[in-house]
Amino acid sequence: MTQVKYVLDPKKVTHSPVSSPGCVYKKCVILDLKNVYENPQANNPVRSFKTKDEHHIGQLVASLENGIDYSKMPPVVRECSKIVNGKHYTHELICGHHRFEAFFNLGIESWVFWVYDFAQNGYSYDDSLRTFQLQENDHVAALPSSISDVANTISRLIDRKSTRLNSSHAN
Repeated sequence: MTQVKYVLDPKKVTHSPVSSPGCVYKKCVILDLKNVYENPQANNPVRSFKTKDEHHIGQLVASLENGIDYSKMPPVVRECSKIVNGKHYTHELICGHHRFEAFFNLGIESWVFWVYDFAQNGYSYDDSLRTFQLQENDHVAALPSSISDVANTISRLIDRKSTRLNSSHAN
């Protein structure tokens, strides 16, 4: 495993926070990866595939070896207090599962993250989270949402009787 060291500075992030219904940007912080819980990829209902794309992870590793592009959006977490298998986590990864894997491949121990709140302004957690996830992917070596990913998300929102699909909430 390659060990890559970075001087991380949240103040250098120039990307504007993503505005999405039911989501509120809180802050930009440096977090130790060991404190960030990553749900298994199979629990990411936005993606239509159930495993991480190894080719994409390789592209991210190559990109990260060239340094940090502070003009791109950092991975996104939400604050939580979660204990899984006896390990306490302070944050949960929302967006950036492939980048997270690339960090581990490079031996990166901490990174710059954006912290968001979800389920705000009358939107459910699922509504606000899934629509946010479809919008956020703009980093170098991006793996954009496919047609299947969008269809998968819409089907999930319909199944859960999403208020996002109600015309009074549509933007």
